[in-house]
Amino acid sequence: MSDSIQGLIILGSTGSIGKSTLSVIDNNPGLFRVDGLSCYSNVEVLADQIQKYAPSIVATAKGHSDKLRELLGESHRGLQILEGEKGFIELAE
Repeated sequence: MSDSIQGLIILGSTGSIGKSTLSVIDNNPGLFRVDGLSCYSNVEVLADQIQKYAPSIVATAKGHSDKLRELLGESHRGLQILEGEKGFIELAE
């Protein structure tokens, strides 16, 4: 097994499968790094996840990025926030 940390993008991180995936990450410290997260509209939970996992990029559905920025305040500096279908595609790529 490699000694390097595996970076992950979690699509739908605020849903049940996404939360379960993050739980696996929490239970395996030093193996994984969260590089990106996405949600459709649950930006309140996404904001908490951003604070905990410090991804470099996130995506939300169109019309939700302003609320996310408001929730994060100044802590979103340096975080790339994408929006809409194009944002989800860019995150996945």
